[in-house]
Amino acid sequence: MPVIEAQTTINVPVDKTFAVFSDFQNLPGILNQAQIIRFLSEQKTGLGAKWEQTPIDPEHNNINVHEVVEFIPEKSLTITSLDQVSKESFHFTFAPQGDHTLVTFKLDAKGTTFLAKLATPFLKGMIKDNMTQDLQRMKEHIESLP
Repeated sequence: MPVIEAQTTINVPVDKTFAVFSDFQNLPGILNQAQIIRFLSEQKTGLGAKWEQTPIDPEHNNINVHEVVEFIPEKSLTITSLDQVSKESFHFTFAPQGDHTLVTFKLDAKGTTFLAKLATPFLKGMIKDNMTQDLQRMKEHIESLP
């Protein structure tokens, strides 16, 4: 599947925006669905941070393992995710725009099962919608902080 991209401008400076995006312990609760987090690495932020996410909803029992593979403070971060059906790379860049931050979110997803590989191209629109909604949740959360 081609890389999918979404963007938003957050009305908060880049240092504060990046700090929230790199708070991996609290990030899933802000995004698509709240999840239980269990760190697999000693560090909870920065390069090499690794954690397992388990959905709270018992109907979605897909456990994901996430790892930070790139971490450049206030510039970019990349997180990989591996579960039973896909391997994904989430790449975020942060560009200062005066007192605001332009956040670009790129997703590169590869199905790991035959069915996932077959379905992935047809899910592109839904995936982009979910990415846009996640960025909107982040924007609202960050802009509401004191």
